[in-house]
Amino acid sequence: MGTGATRFQQGNLMWLAGTKAFAKPGQFYASSGVDGTILGFVFFTDVNGQSKVYTGDGLYAGALLDDMYRGPAPGPNQLSVELCGSRVFTHPQTGDDYLLGGDGAGLHVWKILGLQDVQRFTVPVTLTAAGTTAPPE
Repeated sequence: MGTGATRFQQGNLMWLAGTKAFAKPGQFYASSGVDGTILGFVFFTDVNGQSKVYTGDGLYAGALLDDMYRGPAPGPNQLSVELCGSRVFTHPQTGDDYLLGGDGAGLHVWKILGLQDVQRFTVPVTLTAAGTTAPPE
């Protein structure tokens, strides 16, 4: 998967995907698929071994597992493979949420905690004509 980027005319980055430079929170190295949805959250596989988590309306909420490109040393919350697919699901009997992902060591299962505790809030924003400028022609 190649690198893709789009910029506004004035050069400001609009979006970026598929880079081996360290991805910032909310960015992908290279997404390889949708892991699934739980409680309105959408989970995406990233090749660095993480599952990136967004709200249904696109707000970045976080990532599951450690970023293997940044470290730490391999451990129980890290996959040491360029991840091509993982899945999230809710157990039908217990209601617990899980992430499944695999590497050379086998298939791993992690229990996802805290999704039920997430609280959304709103912040009022007021724009005035004095605080805005028109984009360059």
